[in-house]
Amino acid sequence: MRSCPALLRLGALVGAALGALAAAPLAAQDAPKPDAPCGPPGYLFAVEAPDFADADSAWLAGAARALAYRWPVPSKRRDSYANWRRVRRRILPPEPRWADDYEPAPGLRARFTIVLTRRGRPRISDPAPASGDELFDHSLRAIITDPLPASPDLPGVPAGLDSLVLVVHLGAVPDTVRAGVVHFATGQRRVEPMPGALQFEVPRSAETAMRNGRYATVKYDVSAGGQVIASSVEILDSSDREIVDAVRGALVNARFRPAEQGCRAVAMTVVQVFRT
Repeated sequence: MRSCPALLRLGALVGAALGALAAAPLAAQDAPKPDAPCGPPGYLFAVEAPDFADADSAWLAGAARALAYRWPVPSKRRDSYANWRRVRRRILPPEPRWADDYEPAPGLRARFTIVLTRRGRPRISDPAPASGDELFDHSLRAIITDPLPASPDLPGVPAGLDSLVLVVHLGAVPDTVRAGVVHFATGQRRVEPMPGALQFEVPRSAETAMRNGRYATVKYDVSAGGQVIASSVEILDSSDREIVDAVRGALVNARFRPAEQGCRAVAMTVVQVFRT
């Protein structure tokens, strides 16, 4: 029997969240407590459109939400997961999430612009001034150049305009600015398999002794109830069909402690590499 602890949570990343698995049972005290205080709102992501006078609060909030979920938030390990960009569908949690292997420093701030055009590619500026966190600053350009897979579309350029300038504020926004605001999750906890719940066995075949071993990179969604949604499984890469079939069978029967944010369980997209 085999198990594999390499998980990539695509919550926002997706989204993106990364971390080693922990084998901790879901005890009664671990269950979500909807009425428990969860602290102040999380990290702020705000968008203004200074040249779009007709932008209402709903339009600005929608723009902030789309850009926040497109952001491949900083992660030290995401790119070690080959082919994660092949994900076609993912769950967008109620609020954007940080990667499990990154936490922003207190007081981290950034401000930059995005120019959308009716024709041609959108443009994004570097944060000015730079925040001092190189990983953070580098990730911001990817909102446009390399967004998380299965992301929301960029806001459209309104009728009557050839281009639209969006100003994005991270961490804080002046009171005088009319902006749409999204807050990152508070009380964030990653999805984890229950102890011994995710194991698989691959039949030996003539190809078992492959030089690089046998592997499968699989995307799947874990519901708020801790079960894999069977229709969500996507095979992103694999060495052979036998390990794919074995992993699919293991996922159907696996149980998880679901991801949590804001004192409630939430569904989460996961990318995992299984190896023999």
